[in-house]
Amino acid sequence: RCDPTSVLSVLGCSPASPRSSRCIAPSSPPGLWPSCRTARQRGSLPCAMAKHAHQHASGGKAPADKAQSSQELPDPSSLAVRLRDANEAMWARIGAVAEVMDDLERASTAYECALRHNPYKTSTLAAAAEVYRRRDNLGKASDCLQRAVKVEPNNGDLWSKLAFTYLLTDDLQNAYTAYQHALFHLPNPKDTQVWYGIGMLYERCGSFDHAEEAFAGVLKMDPNTDKKQEILYRLGAIYKQTQKYSQSLECFALIVNNPPPPRTAADVWLHIGHIY
Repeated sequence: RCDPTSVLSVLGCSPASPRSSRCIAPSSPPGLWPSCRTARQRGSLPCAMAKHAHQHASGGKAPADKAQSSQELPDPSSLAVRLRDANEAMWARIGAVAEVMDDLERASTAYECALRHNPYKTSTLAAAAEVYRRRDNLGKASDCLQRAVKVEPNNGDLWSKLAFTYLLTDDLQNAYTAYQHALFHLPNPKDTQVWYGIGMLYERCGSFDHAEEAFAGVLKMDPNTDKKQEILYRLGAIYKQTQKYSQSLECFALIVNNPPPPRTAADVWLHIGHIY
């Protein structure tokens, strides 16, 4: 089970932390979670984070990437490799066109063909994972992204997508581990999509204070984010849960005429009625 009181320290960063903040791999026995290494402005971290970093900060190494690609890639100059790459690129283009046409079944078939020619192409693996996710086949989506991070273990964007896929399957343990890798490897850790997922992770763990901080951080970083309605709905529910009723009413009032799907205006009015 995920320990809701330690999730924030596991991820080792917050939306308010400076760009130089990074997560580090656990180098201590179980129970001592990774901490945050801040080069400057330590005071900008949340209190709990700053205390944890002061107690456990050490080193600055990236999280240990367990899975490394052990197979040797063929010589890229050979004719067979060029032919393979051409076939993979053509099938990938077919998949992309089918995806634009919203023909997800044909898109997934095309991406599978592309990956038979080149199973190491991370862009194709990521595209296939997105199609599988849209088709609600989260198992295959997760498999594709796991293969991708084996090829490019330092790609923060791939780790972020894998973490969100884990989150959708309620695999919270692997989700926060993947988010830890994502925050370390992303060139800009203040990524709104990442922190939206982290907010959902906190919420699933029942750590409402940290979820509130993450969601509010997303709105502060990008007030016009496409997730704004969804975040306001979640913040309203969190404020209601934590008995911050006036703040909850403010959030629900902002979205009652345009609720985030699949919610309806009736759902929002029901929350407002419960508060009163």
